[in-house]
Amino acid sequence: MEMGVLGFVLLLLVPALVHAQTSTPCSAPRIDAGFFLPLQESYSHGTKINYACDDGYKPPGKGWWGTSVCIDGEWFGIPICVESLPVCSEPPKRLNAIVINQRYQEVFSLDTQVEYQCKDGYTTEQGATNKSVFCRAGGWTEGPTCKRPSACGRPPKIPNAVILQNQHQELFDEYSKAVYYCKDGFLTEDEERMKIVRCIFGNWTAGPTCTPSTRLGTRVTEPSSIPIVKCGSHPVVRNGEPLVYRSDQLKYTCTRYYKLVGPEIVRCRSDLTWSELPRCKENYCLLRNGAYEELILTRDEYILNNEQKEFDCLSDKYWYYNYSVVRCIDQKLHVSRCCNRAQINLRMC
Repeated sequence: MEMGVLGFVLLLLVPALVHAQTSTPCSAPRIDAGFFLPLQESYSHGTKINYACDDGYKPPGKGWWGTSVCIDGEWFGIPICVESLPVCSEPPKRLNAIVINQRYQEVFSLDTQVEYQCKDGYTTEQGATNKSVFCRAGGWTEGPTCKRPSACGRPPKIPNAVILQNQHQELFDEYSKAVYYCKDGFLTEDEERMKIVRCIFGNWTAGPTCTPSTRLGTRVTEPSSIPIVKCGSHPVVRNGEPLVYRSDQLKYTCTRYYKLVGPEIVRCRSDLTWSELPRCKENYCLLRNGAYEELILTRDEYILNNEQKEFDCLSDKYWYYNYSVVRCIDQKLHVSRCCNRAQINLRMC
């Protein structure tokens, strides 16, 4: 009896295991009036890609970027950019807002105006409670993002960049991050492919400017990899540490207060040269001892980018213990005035 049950279970499991091991990869999709990332010749089963559309086009769903996933040789959520219609459908629903001056209808003519109102306790990014939107040739103008003062709306659309965000969302909590990635052949102002932005005090930090780069121009076929011992001593990356990742690969990490820029993996190529090296870029702010008279410091303090620390203030000026909140945002130091604990908890400092 037990052998019979075991055989039945194997009959169920073996086909599933065989299928999992033989899942078909997807070839690179073709997308008109848009682009996608990451850019590869083929994609394994389960791989996700993100895509954005050119001006005048949009993904079929909500938002300005979309995602697709490779399932057994086919793309689901096919990356496609559709032309914006000259008329508008029903105004989109906005989180924490309602339409207050328009009855229901399926189609709206050009220049139709509707007004949204934020729910109690929420305001637009400009601090208002109402916002009018209009039906234009490309669809509705941008609707309001009704949020609490410390939250952020959707990251803004930036030419030649896409958000690497698996799920579209309207609101992001304070200190949330989003990752922009420039399309192939473009780099940020720091000559990097990606840039991280964060929600700070209700606003996103500055996004990238993706411009054409001659460095990325034509793709060059890399020489094949060989064991790293053939290339001799490991390349030196200042403030970085190499780790033998595989027999033909090194993996670099940066020391504290630095971030890796460029390829994480370095290979020994068949022409006995190393592939492109990364660099370790400063990722901190320096609070110098003595620079702020009210702060109690005994040494210079390092604060990681997009982090914050509290420091005691001189007590003889205040009735209660007071503190200063020091933040490092985009590697720029922001030092608050001295506040008591209640003011800090209410984010008044």
